Amino acid sequence: MNKTKSAKKAAKQIMPLSLSAQRKILLNIAADARVSNRKQGLKFPKNIGDEVQQDVARIGTLEAWVSKQAGFNELVKKKLQKKQERENRKDKSAIAKPLEVVVKRPRTVHKQEPNSKRIALLKSEIAQAQEFIRCAEKEIKRLQGEGD
Repeated sequence: MNKTKSAKKAAKQIMPLSLSAQRKILLNIAADARVSNRKQGLKFPKNIGDEVQQDVARIGTLEAWVSKQAGFNELVKKKLQKKQERENRKDKSAIAKPLEVVVKRPRTVHKQEPNSKRIALLKSEIAQAQEFIRCAEKEIKRLQGEGD
């Protein structure tokens, strides 16, 4: 038996991020965690390189590292402000729209007159379906007879 090897998926080439981009990602993650009152994650995202991880390790914790970064407190303030604005918009939209009750009228049921053409068509289709079933059953019996 000769098996052909399947083609391997080409690995997607990931361009490494610049150090400033990696730092910016970490700052955003830390700011988001602070705004939402979550604990900092212990793991770094995959796109954060060893150099930035070592910088953080030298200082100790991610929280300590971000607090020493320039502009971190401003970033947290911006994110808190955006969160506040979102919540205000959400509250306003909930209050501004009064609920409108729509009363549905009961549907009138129309009884259709028996349509003789439609009935004849449906009976014809039933007859064709029954004939197909009979032919299929014969074919099954014939195939089972050949297998024995």
